[in-house]
Amino acid sequence: MHNARIHLENIDYILPNGTSLFGGFTVDINNRVTGIVGRNGIGKSIIAQIMAGKILPTNGSVYASGVVSFVPQSWSGNQADLVEEVLGLKKTIEAISKIEAGTACDNDYETAENGWDWREKLKLLIVDLGIDFEVDIKKSIGEYSGGEQVLIMLLSALFKYPDIFVLDEPSNHLDREYRKKLIEWLKSTKKMIIVVSHDPELLNEVQSIIELSDKGINIHSGTYDTYQAKRHSRIIKQENDLTKAKAALGRGKRQAQSAYEKQQQRESRGKSKAKTKGLSSIEIGGAKENSSANQSRHAKIAENRINNSLSIAQGANDQLERINPIEFELPDSSVSSTQKILTLDELKWGYNEPLPHKLTFNLIGSTRVHLSGSNGVGKSALLKTILGELVPKGGRFKLFSKVAYLDQKCSVLDDRLSVLENFMEINPGWSEKEYRDRLAWLRFRGDRVLVSISKLSGGEKLKVALACALLGPSVPQLLLLDEPTNHLDFDSREALIGALDKYNGATIVVSHDNDFVQKMSCNKVIELGLL
Repeated sequence: MHNARIHLENIDYILPNGTSLFGGFTVDINNRVTGIVGRNGIGKSIIAQIMAGKILPTNGSVYASGVVSFVPQSWSGNQADLVEEVLGLKKTIEAISKIEAGTACDNDYETAENGWDWREKLKLLIVDLGIDFEVDIKKSIGEYSGGEQVLIMLLSALFKYPDIFVLDEPSNHLDREYRKKLIEWLKSTKKMIIVVSHDPELLNEVQSIIELSDKGINIHSGTYDTYQAKRHSRIIKQENDLTKAKAALGRGKRQAQSAYEKQQQRESRGKSKAKTKGLSSIEIGGAKENSSANQSRHAKIAENRINNSLSIAQGANDQLERINPIEFELPDSSVSSTQKILTLDELKWGYNEPLPHKLTFNLIGSTRVHLSGSNGVGKSALLKTILGELVPKGGRFKLFSKVAYLDQKCSVLDDRLSVLENFMEINPGWSEKEYRDRLAWLRFRGDRVLVSISKLSGGEKLKVALACALLGPSVPQLLLLDEPTNHLDFDSREALIGALDKYNGATIVVSHDNDFVQKMSCNKVIELGLL
């Protein structure tokens, strides 16, 4: 649709605690591909859902010219839901089955009217995405990997034949091949796309970027690289403005002090002169009155200058966007270079049926393993088998050390509990202050630790899961990391890389983030698809 657009007028969203996320902003979106960026918890997913009509703003209005379809970060239903339900085909397929069985009613014919060719449409949509992917509609969504689930939800959105797509972190769970396919689709489709993302490669295909920050909303034309350059220049200017304002305030105060001291000196000289000349009390009073009037006038001028400079400095300080990345260190795991951590002996694994490969491997000392392979090859299932959550389908394995697990779905967390309660329950043994101190490393301070997990953004949940897995009183000697950078904003991602770089235990990491894997300095790669 050539004239597709979304217009937001005076939009705000008030959280249950009374916090205003957006403060009432207006924007008109009509570029073919627009990105939405910002730190974790700033409201990116909320504004995406408002644009897609999934939730209503507290204040303001939304206008969309054309059909809008929303693709969430993950399937919001049950992992046991069948793919036909995720695709929105369940009622259509049931109606067709009744018609073919001769048990249909009038409503079934109406339901099936535009769905007789759903198989052909599904094949064409798969071709349109440019992917090689088989979809079994009678499988549960949970039988597919995280990346495959994203593809199924994208197909579900395509089935609505919308004019506008709103995508929330679509590349998080995709392997390198499918990320490339997604970017190729973004380039080739004629549809309007609005995408929430932290993925620089994906964001370099957009034509404009909406940046959400604590200081308001900024609109940038161009790609991610252009946005970063403009943002850097903006912050440099803000810092320079603040420096100049502080310097002007200092000069004003010094000038006022100097003027006061000179006035005092003049008064002192005037008194000496009056005594020398023998002036009358009336003449001395008049001189004193004139001097006081002059002093009051100069003081008022100086005060106005200082107040003006103070106001400018305060305004510059308020506008300054402070970039304070989270910083934390992982505790010493005390792993020796010869310590046996994990052994796998012809291990076979899988969810229902064993996958078509087996693995023999000894993990010794602080070895860092990159577990690689395409979506659906069994990387996450292998980690869950090592954890004991899945029963091996053959062979053996033995774990010799304490293990910590950080997965892309933050499954370690209980949504019913608060941030603090989750941390304390998973890692008993500390005082409340010690738990709060560790959570403060990840910017959970004060009453923020009392917020329910269900109220957090995807990135904030990942930070809490990170604390629960790695920052408790009992030190793990093996870290199992399943796509740990998913959902993290740019600053938090760099902080995680810095912490893991100093960690001296063993690590097995599943990640499609090339930059992250490189900075992790993995010294062994296991490519599951090649076993």
